Amino acid sequence: MKKAASKHAAALTLLLVGEGDAEVAFLGLLKALYVHRGSGVAVTIKNAHGKGAGNVIDVARRQCQNKGFDAVAALFDTDEGWNDSTRKTAKKHGILPLLCTPCLEALLLGIAGAPVEGLNTDQLKTRFKHHFGCDASALQMAQHFNQALIERKAADFPTLANLVHLLKAGKAL
Repeated sequence: MKKAASKHAAALTLLLVGEGDAEVAFLGLLKALYVHRGSGVAVTIKNAHGKGAGNVIDVARRQCQNKGFDAVAALFDTDEGWNDSTRKTAKKHGILPLLCTPCLEALLLGIAGAPVEGLNTDQLKTRFKHHFGCDASALQMAQHFNQALIERKAADFPTLANLVHLLKAGKAL
């Protein structure tokens, strides 16, 4: 007997892989803001547990092999492992790289309106802790970033714009 298609089946499936806990928390916030029940979009978020850009792309690649997704994106810092080889692997497997240059803290501080230009990863992590009072992985994202702020700042940050567009439209810019 043929099984009837569910009326709640997702028309679009997205896989988002974050480099670590902070990236996963940020992706989770964006999913909560932009993907609503019954929208026809199913978003799966996976944690690559660090180890640089190459590992994040590899986790995304392996997840694609396990289950077919309509779109796959990876959010990671560019300060470790983002090179030509990693770029080629991402392109070969259709993985959209969402770059945090040099790190997620730079993106989050920038969205919050704090200056980040000319700072390295260590300086940005220190500034982040001073600004928010905790490390990025411990930040309660929803307390600091709402949809109005995200919408306002998306034009200033290509990674954020791409993420929002991906969640809204199911494809990258």
